[in-house]
Amino acid sequence: MPYKQETTGNSNLPFFYNVEQAVGNNSPNATNDVKLVQYLLAGYYGPGSLKVDGWIGPVTIGWIKRFQEEVNRKGNNVLADGRVDRAFAYTSSVSKTVYTIILLNAFCKAKNPAAYNRLPASVPVSPNPRANPYNPARGPVIENDCPPSVDNNGTRIIYQQSYKTASGAILVSYRSDGSVTVRSVRAPAQYMY
Repeated sequence: MPYKQETTGNSNLPFFYNVEQAVGNNSPNATNDVKLVQYLLAGYYGPGSLKVDGWIGPVTIGWIKRFQEEVNRKGNNVLADGRVDRAFAYTSSVSKTVYTIILLNAFCKAKNPAAYNRLPASVPVSPNPRANPYNPARGPVIENDCPPSVDNNGTRIIYQQSYKTASGAILVSYRSDGSVTVRSVRAPAQYMY
């Protein structure tokens, strides 16, 4: 389910609405996450451009891709893959591109602030998003399971969470500069379950 996420350093977008799971090509496409993306697209492109029904298909994916290509032509840097991923930071640590969901929020808010302000009344928004929506049934969240440390760039890691998976763990690191990284850690066979 979508949720509201605070931002830092951007007075034009002090918060944005984030998807909990990816929407689009090869994605889980949870109904309310799809509704959020459809609502933001319809808010940006105007009434009648896209039906906000929570169903994914070639029409919604086409609008996602159109938006991505359009914002790239305007000088932004998003991955034009027909997919909207959950933003863990401003840019993806893998593709080094801006998360589409952030620009969807920014462009919708700038072009149609009234629709943007009505979003919570039109799309269900969770007050408590799942920390690991891609594998919620696996082991418990282990919070602060390693001592404070510094990464290779000298940025202090202030908080970490890990999630057990069948092949090891996923480690989420929150840094003092506001960035977040997610990485998979393989465990030896005797620690797998």
